Amino acid sequence: MPERVCYPSGDYEVAMKSSLRSVVCGLSLVACSAHARLGPSEALPTGPWGGERAVLEVRQGGADIEFECAAGAVTAPFILAEGGAFDLPGTFRPQRPGPERDTDPAASAARYQGDVRGDTMTLTVVRGSDKWGPYTLTRGARPALRKCR
Repeated sequence: MPERVCYPSGDYEVAMKSSLRSVVCGLSLVACSAHARLGPSEALPTGPWGGERAVLEVRQGGADIEFECAAGAVTAPFILAEGGAFDLPGTFRPQRPGPERDTDPAASAARYQGDVRGDTMTLTVVRGSDKWGPYTLTRGARPALRKCR
C-alpha cells in the first residue's frame, strides 16, 4: 500500500487509484479462475447442464440425459481429459410420440463425446454410425423440453 502522502498536485489520489486497480484486478483473476476449465482427470460437479433440445443431469458416477425424442445415460463417472474433452460410455434410447409399446427399441450402447470449456459443454451422441448433435449445453440451465411422447 502506498504511503499516505498528499501532495498539492493530487499525486496521493493517483497512487491510491493505482493500488485500488491492482486489488480489483487480483480479485477478478481469482473470480475468473473459479469459472475456468476443469483440469485433466477431474469429475464434473453434480448438477444440470441444459440447452436447446437437451438436458443433462450430472450425478455421482455418471449422468442422465433427456432429449426431445430420446433419453440416455452416461454409465461412468463424468471425468474430463486434458483440455476438457470427454468420450464416455453410456446408453441411448430413441422415443416416439404416444405411449410406450413392447415393440419400442430398448436402450443400446452409445458414446457421449464432447468438451467442456468454462460453463459451456458441447455434446455429441454416437451410436454405431449414427450421430446426434452437437448440442451446446450451459451449466446450471434447466430448459423445458418439448417431449415427443
